[in-house]
Order: sequence, then structure tokens, then C-alpha cells
Amino acid sequence: MRYHSNMDMWSTSGQVARSLGTSVARVLRTVPSLSTPPAHTAGGHVRFTPGQVVELSDLLGVVPTGADRPRQELFVLAALLRRPLGLRSTRAVAAAAGVSPTTAAKVLDSLEEEGLVIQTEQRLVEGRPIRVRVWRANRASAKFGALRPTLRLVRPPRSYCSRRSDSDRLPRQLWHNFWNADPSKLRLSTDGTYIAGRLLNSNDPQSLAWLLSEMNPDTIAAASRMRGVDPARRALARAAQER
Repeated sequence: MRYHSNMDMWSTSGQVARSLGTSVARVLRTVPSLSTPPAHTAGGHVRFTPGQVVELSDLLGVVPTGADRPRQELFVLAALLRRPLGLRSTRAVAAAAGVSPTTAAKVLDSLEEEGLVIQTEQRLVEGRPIRVRVWRANRASAKFGALRPTLRLVRPPRSYCSRRSDSDRLPRQLWHNFWNADPSKLRLSTDGTYIAGRLLNSNDPQSLAWLLSEMNPDTIAAASRMRGVDPARRALARAAQER
């Protein structure tokens, strides 16, 4: 494919690398994974369409300019920041952060030594009460607090997450909110408003925290208009839309 016109609509590999916070070499290594090949100038330089840049951001993730920590660490920390309930295994952390399980294990060990992540015991109701160890961001750490502004701008790759067949399922630790339904059959993509409505009325702080961090604010707002939602919870939904 050759690059001919509409020059302002195309991005160079250098521009893409800067916007994603990565290297040109990494961008070029990812080119074979694109759904359509990029164009080339007469001089052989690669040019990307806006759609291809979006696809690259999904494959490579986004790290803000000036971030001074390794990308994999930022992906893991950002994934845990967005999951106040924590993640139950290294493999779950890997899927959420868009890195390999081997990388996730190494990164978690390093971050735990720094005090940026911790493992805590959590009581879950999964048919019967059980206790599990979960990975969490150490929100009490001053070092973690200093990283928050950067982590809010980090977007982990979606490549690993998209391969997980259970990514659309309701987490088991929330099933106790759906006592008169079959939570194993609920899907976030098709039952989002119903799920959000139940969680919005929940008196479980962890369920509310998951709702606000994981679900689309517009879905939460739609659920808040359902009959029987407390006015205070409607205000919470409005705040979620404004954040």
C-alpha cells in the first residue's frame, strides 16, 4: 500500500510512539498484528490512519509522557487502582493489566517489596463463606498516592483482557446481591442496567466501590432512574457521571 493524500489524517510511527508513551521500535513490531496493514510513503516510511492508531493503543496500552516507571509496572498499578475489590490471582492481575502472567508475577513481587501493592485476606460468599488472598493497591502508601495522577492516565493493553472468556461475567464476590436471580447467567454487556440497579441499592461498601470503578457511568445513571432507588443513591450516580 502506498501513501498518497490526506496527509493531515495520517500519523508517523514517531507520533504514534509519543502519543502512546512507547518506542518506535515497539510500534513497528506491533504492525503485523493490525487488522489492516499501514500505508508507506514513496520513501518507505510507515503512516497510520486514526483507526490504526486506536487499534495500536488497544494492543500496546497508553502511558502518559514523562512517566518514569516501567510500562508493565504502570499497567499493573493502574489495573489495581481501578479494582477496589482487588484481584485474586497473578493470572487475574495479568489479564487486567494486559501483560503476561510471568511478567505480572515479577512485577507484583517488585511492587510488593516497594510497598505499592499488598496481599490481603478477604471474606467472600460463594455459595458458602470462604477466605481468599487478593492483590490490592496499597492506597495508604504515600508513594502510591504520588503516582495516582499518572495512573489515572494509564490505559493497559486490551489484548490479554479480550481473550478472557469470563470478562463479561458478574464477579462471584457480588453474587450475594442477586439472591432472587441466577447471577451465573448475568452478563455485564446485556444486563448492565439491572446489575447496576441492584448494586446501587446494596448496603455492601465493596459492591458499591466495584460499581463506581468498573461500570459505565451512563449505565449507572440509567439504573438510578429505576423505581425504588434511594435519592441519595441517585446523587451518587450523578456524581459518577461527573467524575
